Amino acid sequence: MHTTVIFAELLIIGVQAAVWVILLIIAFFGTGWIQDVKSAIEGIEVLSTITILALLYTFGIIVDTISIVVFFVLRPQKFVESLNLMKRRYEKDDLRITALCEESRAFTYFEYVRSRIRVMRGTAINFCAISIALMFSGSDIFKSSLSTLTVITLIILCLMLTVISVIAVGQMEASHDRRLEQMILRGKPEEKLGSGKKTGQARK
Repeated sequence: MHTTVIFAELLIIGVQAAVWVILLIIAFFGTGWIQDVKSAIEGIEVLSTITILALLYTFGIIVDTISIVVFFVLRPQKFVESLNLMKRRYEKDDLRITALCEESRAFTYFEYVRSRIRVMRGTAINFCAISIALMFSGSDIFKSSLSTLTVITLIILCLMLTVISVIAVGQMEASHDRRLEQMILRGKPEEKLGSGKKTGQARK
């Protein structure tokens, strides 16, 4: 189940990455190759689908690796913490972690949070790359149907989504680190239960 979730996450990131990869190809080679590709895959749809999924998964791995390095350098969680906007959230986190530890669901919850962080990291990188790719290919791909103003608007929108994604990653990273720290301080529920049994046996 966990492996399937990771595959889906990387596939989502890969689909996003495919957008700016295609835009860059259009910027350098134009749009004539699109019809050639359509003609080439006729009759081998199944094989082409498997190939495309493999490429998207590979794109996802590459972007995910790049995003880890970029966000390790940027550390947006430090910026979010400096804004002092997380104090009220931390109070709720303490209660949530207490409840999760009592129900032994902390590990599942942290995996869910890490999944969201991974997707948002990749989304931030991809939106940034899409905005750059639009600067190179916008005139070629949209000149027949959309105005220059529309292309500029799309670029600004992608840049805004990049900033929002980076802030979201910072918020989730800061919250994740805080929750992990609280769980470590409280100790694992299983260990507490085990120590209680040992104490009871010692008294007997």
